[in-house]
Amino acid sequence: TLDGDINRYVVWSRPIGPGKKEIYYRENTGFGWLPIQNLSGTSTPSLSPFIDFNPYVNGIHVVWEEEVTGSKVQIWHRWKQVGMPWNPSFTVASDTSANKVARSPVMEDGFVLFSQGDNLIGQLTDIFYNIWQYPGWAGWVNFSQTPASSNYPHIAIHEQDCIIKLNCIWTEGYNPGPYEVRYNTTGFGNPCLGGGP
Repeated sequence: TLDGDINRYVVWSRPIGPGKKEIYYRENTGFGWLPIQNLSGTSTPSLSPFIDFNPYVNGIHVVWEEEVTGSKVQIWHRWKQVGMPWNPSFTVASDTSANKVARSPVMEDGFVLFSQGDNLIGQLTDIFYNIWQYPGWAGWVNFSQTPASSNYPHIAIHEQDCIIKLNCIWTEGYNPGPYEVRYNTTGFGNPCLGGGP
């Protein structure tokens, strides 16, 4: 991701080899690439990172899947302001149920989307969102609320008539199909009056 300047920020994970299933971060502030940092540093698998620059707090946010146990996967988050050290990691999805699995986190301008459901054959998954409101998360909300399984969200944020609009598309349906692409949107705050996450 990029900020409003020339700075570049990247995250990745390795599925195999030394240091696999950890979340790595590196930045280039215009004077070359700085050393690689391990953002997860846990004994459990860390996968599918997503990075975003939030202009409202001049902050770099990273979310990823953390496989706490074989049947429990959470969305974890770390953030920092540009030029400052990283804050500790913590969960975005606060459900502590043993069989909850959260996947496919995406983030933009302080909003995060992810799919979550029970880790049981035939159980439904839904798309949830949460909003970063410094210094923490506002609380997660079911955004899809459909009768079939909802997975693989994509996010886009824009401002319209002084309202911040959260837009999401996702895949809807059961294996082996048929599948649909669904869409939902909702509005927040008033950036014209200094609002925003």
